[in-house]
Amino acid sequence: ALPPAGASIDPQARPLGAASGPTTTRRLSLEQTVPGDGGATHIVINDARTACLDADADGRSEGLIVVFEPRDADSRLVACGGDVAVAAFDSAAPDANAALCGWQIPAADALRNFRRTSRDRGVQLTLPWPGPVPAGDHVRVVVRMTTPEGGVLETDATIPAR
Repeated sequence: ALPPAGASIDPQARPLGAASGPTTTRRLSLEQTVPGDGGATHIVINDARTACLDADADGRSEGLIVVFEPRDADSRLVACGGDVAVAAFDSAAPDANAALCGWQIPAADALRNFRRTSRDRGVQLTLPWPGPVPAGDHVRVVVRMTTPEGGVLETDATIPAR
């Protein structure tokens, strides 16, 4: 409610319930990167950058480009590494729970592929198909990262196969 007309307004006044002294509230910034000290609580696949790779534009996928972001509890990007496992599942496979293929990426390689520019953020992996390409229209990608502390973070996304 507004004060009555003609009432003086105290510029130092605080809303009811406001704490006196320093506040511990932090402003959320998804653009901010925090140093990696084990603060990742979850990982997020970047749907806009994760795709099947068709480098020669022949309509056949040569592999996957997987981009995922380790995040802290405030959803800020965390610069941390860990062993990464990626599995791909073909939507046309008779057994939807059987992986088409998988890759193991050591922590050092994952950290080397970490980017934090305004355009490229997170761990970016280019993974060629080790065998047959997916026959279906979509591929389910599962990413699992084991943090240096031994925690396991997992996420998945479904992307077009072509």
